[in-house]
Amino acid sequence: MRQLVHYYYHEERLSNWIKENEVSSQKQLLIEINFPDDDRKKLKQLLTLLSTLLPNATVVGMQSFTSFVNHKVTDINPQPVISIMEFESSEISVEVIDLINNREDIPALDFSKIEKHLQAETKAIEILSSYDELGTSSLVNNIGIRFSHLKVFGGGATAKVQNAENTFVFHKTTLYPKALILIFMHGENLNIEFFQAFDWKPISKKKVITKVDGHSILTLDNSSALDIYKKYFPNIEEDPTVTLQVPLYSSKNNISSTIHIVKIDAKKQSLQMSSPLEEGDIVQLSIGNYNSMMNRIEEINLFLKNTPAQGLWIAACLSYEYGFRVPIIHYLSNIENTNQIFGYCTSQEYYNT
Repeated sequence: MRQLVHYYYHEERLSNWIKENEVSSQKQLLIEINFPDDDRKKLKQLLTLLSTLLPNATVVGMQSFTSFVNHKVTDINPQPVISIMEFESSEISVEVIDLINNREDIPALDFSKIEKHLQAETKAIEILSSYDELGTSSLVNNIGIRFSHLKVFGGGATAKVQNAENTFVFHKTTLYPKALILIFMHGENLNIEFFQAFDWKPISKKKVITKVDGHSILTLDNSSALDIYKKYFPNIEEDPTVTLQVPLYSSKNNISSTIHIVKIDAKKQSLQMSSPLEEGDIVQLSIGNYNSMMNRIEEINLFLKNTPAQGLWIAACLSYEYGFRVPIIHYLSNIENTNQIFGYCTSQEYYNT
């Protein structure tokens, strides 16, 4: 097994690179593409080219706010980043769940479509989502709970514009504006390990959610939900971008998580959340704990040293990545081979640990 990463500029360069690295369509190939912008025409041309060069490959990918390029994290890279994972004995299968005609916040999934892919040697399911931020977390979590014996990981597509509703994922040569793409990985000798870091710390007093409406928090401690932000950020209604770096922190059933705000409703003084919360839940404002992040550098270095991987997949959630690139760049600097670095900037990150 090996992983190769290519920074795409033009067709001839990609064709030569594939030849030089002796990438063969006769082998089991998983091609993932981090696509940084909204130029669908450019993407279609690239997908068509790959279908010609490597017709038997599994090609998937999604739109991503940032890219990992030469050990750096950048949101000014205009070019797609292509990862080719070449498996010797493992197999890949794909299921596309197209939700374009769905009208529900959290649609019911037909689990039989997922179960038909499962084999005795299935080890993991990777999920790429372009379903809106309100539903993606619940959908991925439901899959993670249902198939808890597998490694389930992935994330949601992100655009250059915060909370854009026109993100997309893609499979083969087809783009999907509202879909889940599930990549199943099967193999007796396939080993997949997780390293997950949660480095958020609460900074405000605890508040009890006293009224909700769907994904929206209407009141906290019987006051308008927006008041929790106004105390620290009086101009929040004029500049709501601060909510991206200061999500709400929740600790429930001994599990801590952050839920970022999708939209502020100034009229209702409410907060629309990316994941549903319930009345009685306790929340606080939170920020990334820079010291904890920096202290993880040695921890991650040790993990990489003790886990001799042939491929590396990274999901950095938009909130974490947007404000704290320095620790992430330090993490990446501990990896010698850039061919082993590929990932996305996601709308939250998802895993079933």
